[in-house]
Amino acid sequence: YWEYLDLRSALDKSITSAYSKVQKKDEPKLNKKKKKISEINGNVNGTTSGTSAPKPSPAALGLSPDDNLHLVVPEQLQQLVETRRQWVASVGEVFDEKEREFPGRIWDLPQRSIYEGLEDAI
Repeated sequence: YWEYLDLRSALDKSITSAYSKVQKKDEPKLNKKKKKISEINGNVNGTTSGTSAPKPSPAALGLSPDDNLHLVVPEQLQQLVETRRQWVASVGEVFDEKEREFPGRIWDLPQRSIYEGLEDAI
């Protein structure tokens, strides 16, 4: 069970890393000089006009919309998520089944003691 959790955790880290890379590509970059000047002028985002375009949701950074305005997830990230989904569905299901057969054996303490009735046997 611990190997299953370790591999699932490694997949989670890979997904997080890939998503972070996608977000960093789209993240606006301001050099320090522009940032200081904009803060002095009272405008944090660096524009001089009174109105600016709305900022995208932080969760959508790096994901561009398609023709139907649905966010497009990179292929590598989709493959990692699908691999994790299959891992949990196939291997995780085995542990779910064992837990249903023997409650408490995988995730929790057993419902009764393994030493129950030992004194009667002696």
